[in-house]
Amino acid sequence: HPVKLIVMAAIPTMMDVAKRANTTVATVSRVVNNVGYVSTSLRERVQAAIAEVGYVPNANARTLRTKRSRTIGVVVGDLMNPYSVELANAVTGAAVAYGYTTFIAAATDDVD
Repeated sequence: HPVKLIVMAAIPTMMDVAKRANTTVATVSRVVNNVGYVSTSLRERVQAAIAEVGYVPNANARTLRTKRSRTIGVVVGDLMNPYSVELANAVTGAAVAYGYTTFIAAATDDVD
């Protein structure tokens, strides 16, 4: 039987965006993170390159780099309790508004 070779497209990186926009990775980073000065025309060129190559920031890489996960854990006593559900929804809503994600866990009566 012939062997089939499957070629997968590489995940676009900031370097790919920089090459496409004819700029530096540092400039792409400033645009992506919205920090520092970047001229309007260069910002637009970088944003167009981001769209063209399909770049999406990697949350895991950002967490490793910044040492901040921007994740909040919510532990509730009972997910069947309406108050627990209301509390979890309120925390999640506030977290999202500030750019955080949440995970919800139900505690058990066992303290271990």
